[in-house]
Amino acid sequence: GNVLTGFKDQAEVLDNAKLELFYLRKKGKNILETFKGKESPKINVKELASDLDPMIKEFEKVGKETGPSKAMKKLKEDFIKSNPKEVNVQEAIQIKRAFDKILNDNYNKEFIDLTAKNKAYDTFADGVRKRAYKISPELGQNFDKQALMHDVVDSLEPTQAYSGTFGFGGYWKFLT
Repeated sequence: GNVLTGFKDQAEVLDNAKLELFYLRKKGKNILETFKGKESPKINVKELASDLDPMIKEFEKVGKETGPSKAMKKLKEDFIKSNPKEVNVQEAIQIKRAFDKILNDNYNKEFIDLTAKNKAYDTFADGVRKRAYKISPELGQNFDKQALMHDVVDSLEPTQAYSGTFGFGGYWKFLT
């Protein structure tokens, strides 16, 4: 159902979004558990790494030996070397989460080489997401809903902390 309608205030929406996120995470974990084992559909790591090729070609227009071009080629090579030839959906999602963490950690850093690497990490994460969600549309729907709930929580928490109400399942005075 739609968790964001019929509420009287932002605090109630925030609490409901946090609760929905809790249940979605649990469901997502259960979906991922079904992909354990050798019989699980696989994602080819070299094919995934080839998602960087268009970006490498763009950087090579400036020069084949430029910093970003070299960095992308090395990243692609290292990615292929450090992973098995194929990964199951559960392993792929772990790789995606690792890229997402790197992106999050690098969010406000403004070095040109780092920016190029962030684009590569984002490309990898997106490639994993597309392939994993193709294998399991249910997983994709679940994670898309989780992303929406994260956005709701991230946008409302600062507002609630500032307005004096904050919490999960109730209202507490903030720094009273």
